[in-house]
Amino acid sequence: MPTVHRKPFGRAHGQSETDLWTLDSGTGVRAEILTYGGVLHSLTVPDTAGEPGPVVRSLPALDDYTDKNPYFGAIVGRYANRIAHGRFTLDGTTHHIPANDRGHALHGGPDGFHTKIWQAEADRTDSAAVLRLTLHSPDGDMGFPGALDVTATYTLDTAGTLSVDYTAATDRPTVVNLTNHAYLNLGDDDILGHTLQVDADAYLPVDLELSLIHL
Repeated sequence: MPTVHRKPFGRAHGQSETDLWTLDSGTGVRAEILTYGGVLHSLTVPDTAGEPGPVVRSLPALDDYTDKNPYFGAIVGRYANRIAHGRFTLDGTTHHIPANDRGHALHGGPDGFHTKIWQAEADRTDSAAVLRLTLHSPDGDMGFPGALDVTATYTLDTAGTLSVDYTAATDRPTVVNLTNHAYLNLGDDDILGHTLQVDADAYLPVDLELSLIHL
């Protein structure tokens, strides 16, 4: 039977309480998610011999997540990847996003979704444990137009499948590109022996200058 548990994980920025939520499939797979940044803090799965082991990289304490790090496990937004020179034009208006990566705006800017405390609501059924995270981003947040209400839903089912589903609603035209920034740790010294397959109908092309996107 899947289960959901919550426990305190510390105070982000010295003031906001952060929780650690544990989703357990009841069949050997367990995921831990932080309300800070929506971070996938841990994902434990059994190997071929049935021994449980971690398969995502994580940091030991909340201070490590609030300090500078390469977005370990976080939900990034409003816009994942780089916006060239921190500006884009939408409906004839140019919007400026604070540059935080060599003159460009990376993953929504320095105070993007990876730095926010998300609201959490848990649920479970006979077949899955669910954690629903919500965040309100006001009009003008990091320079982006329109208020944005975001939901990220982590679901761990009894088959051992962890899924993350995103929805976002806005009150005016804007840009949005959400993803999770977990680093897989599959046990090898490097990734050269791994094969990745992405089941996608399309992809977002990037240019040759630091793989930047131009909006």
